[in-house]
Amino acid sequence: MVRTRYLRTLKALSAVLALMAVSLFGVSSPRDARAAGQPVDEGWIVEWPSSLGYQGVRFRDVPEFTESVSTLRARFPDSGWRWKGCTSISEEPCASAPVVEFSAVLQPCVRPSQVDCVVEFGVLDAAGNRVSGVFQGRFPSQGLNDFSSNSTVGLPEGGPAGIWTLPSTTGLAVREHLVRAVVAGERKAGGKVAFTNFAANISSVSVRSIPCGRDQSELDSGCRIGDVPDLAENQGGEEGWWAYVEGIGNRDGFDCVLAGNLDPESQTADCAERRALSKDATYYITIRLSQGVSGWMHGRMADPTFSYSDYSPVAGAVTLSMSGKPVSVPSIVLDMPYSDLPSNLQEKYRFNGGW
Repeated sequence: MVRTRYLRTLKALSAVLALMAVSLFGVSSPRDARAAGQPVDEGWIVEWPSSLGYQGVRFRDVPEFTESVSTLRARFPDSGWRWKGCTSISEEPCASAPVVEFSAVLQPCVRPSQVDCVVEFGVLDAAGNRVSGVFQGRFPSQGLNDFSSNSTVGLPEGGPAGIWTLPSTTGLAVREHLVRAVVAGERKAGGKVAFTNFAANISSVSVRSIPCGRDQSELDSGCRIGDVPDLAENQGGEEGWWAYVEGIGNRDGFDCVLAGNLDPESQTADCAERRALSKDATYYITIRLSQGVSGWMHGRMADPTFSYSDYSPVAGAVTLSMSGKPVSVPSIVLDMPYSDLPSNLQEKYRFNGGW
C-alpha cells in the first residue's frame, strides 16, 4: 500500500507518506506461517476465534475509513454532535447545518485546469522515466455516499475509488491497482470549505467475484458497501456513510481492500482482493489540489521523492507529486481466552465492558 497523509496540527498540515508491501512466500497456511514466524503476503487472512470468551489485539496496516470512501455529513453540536448524510452541500440537512464535514475520494483529471483530482499514477522505468497507468473505471461503480461538487464553497466531488492498470511492459506481476486520493475537511455555516486532511492509498489488487453470505447485514460478506442502514435510532440516520469495513470477505477466505457492485440475482459482489506490491518498482502519483498544504512528510518507504509546487492556472492551487519503493511492515495478531489473561488485564476489560 502507498499511503500519503496530511493532518492538520494547530494551523499547519503535517504529512505522512507510507508505502507498504510484503513479499510472497509459499506457506502451508496463514496460521502455520504465523506460528513459524514466516513472512506472509497481503492476502493473509486473520483467523478470528470460533468461540466466545476471547480477547484479542491486532496491529495491522489498514487505512482509516476517511482514506477509503467519500462522505458528506451535517453535524449538529446542540444534539450531541449527531450527524446525517447528504448528497449535496447546498441541500438539507447540509445547507443549514452549523458544521458540514466531508471526505472526498478524488476522481481522475479530465479537463484542463481541473483541480482536486488525480493527474497521473504509474511507475518509473529503469531510466527514471514515468510509465503512466490507465484509468479503467470507478470501484465500486457507485459509492454509497457519493456527492456532487460545489465550486462556490470549494467542495470537491466525492465519488468512488478508481482502478488503474499499468502497461504490460512494466513486467509487474499484478498490473491492476486501486488508487484512493482523498481530501477531508469541514465547512462552517456561511463559510467556505477548509481542507484538514489529505491521504493517498495505492493497493495492488485483483478484482474477483465473492459470495454474499447469508444476508446483506453480515458486515464482512462484501455484498454492501455500508455498515449502518438508515434507521431512526442511528442518531439522525447515518445512512451507512462509513461504507468501509476492515475484513470484508474474510469469512469466505478473501482479503478485500474494498468490495461492492452487488448482483442481487446471483447474490455475489466484486472484491478488490489485496495483492503484494512489487518491491522492485518505484510507484508515483501526482495530484492537484485547490488548496495548499504545509508541514512535514514522513513515512515507511524506500528512496522517496516529493515535489510541491504552485499550480498557476488556478489561484491558490498546488500540485503534489510523490514516488517511492515499498518496504515490508509487520502485522501482529494475538487472541487469548479471557480466563487465561493476567488478573490486571481481566480487570481492565471488565471495567471497560469488553473494550
